[in-house]
Amino acid sequence: MTQLTLNVTDESLIPMLRKLFRAMEGVEIAPRRRRKSGIELAYEDVEAGRVTKWNSPDEMFNTLMAK
Repeated sequence: MTQLTLNVTDESLIPMLRKLFRAMEGVEIAPRRRRKSGIELAYEDVEAGRVTKWNSPDEMFNTLMAK
């Protein structure tokens, strides 16, 4: 399978292009996947409890050096 990526700057053309590609046999349109930003990933870590809190930098370094 060969994959082709199109960058379309004028979003008003997208419906026409979708219609055109759907009419072609053997052409499949993959869904758009939006990448999450770093801050969105960080908020997910906080919500999931994947964060550690220390009272001071010394406590953090002592904990990390003990491992």
